[in-house]
Amino acid sequence: MRHAAPIDVFYPVLHTQITMLLDPALSLTDIGTPRTLCIHLFDQILKKWMKGRPIPATSPLGQMLDRCALPARTSATAVPHNR
Repeated sequence: MRHAAPIDVFYPVLHTQITMLLDPALSLTDIGTPRTLCIHLFDQILKKWMKGRPIPATSPLGQMLDRCALPARTSATAVPHNR
């Protein structure tokens, strides 16, 4: 497997650790490594866990949204989504 990358390059957060993305006490540097290129968000698992909860602005996910100039939903107001 000469072309496989170490897990921390694309998956520094396992699907069982999804709550780390929403922890306001953690930062992006806490969940990644210098080799991390992206973070898989496991959207279906994240969506089920969120259940309308707000995204803490200081959490790693809040920091990612800020870096992309996207607003974080900071209230528990439901957001319509496509099915």
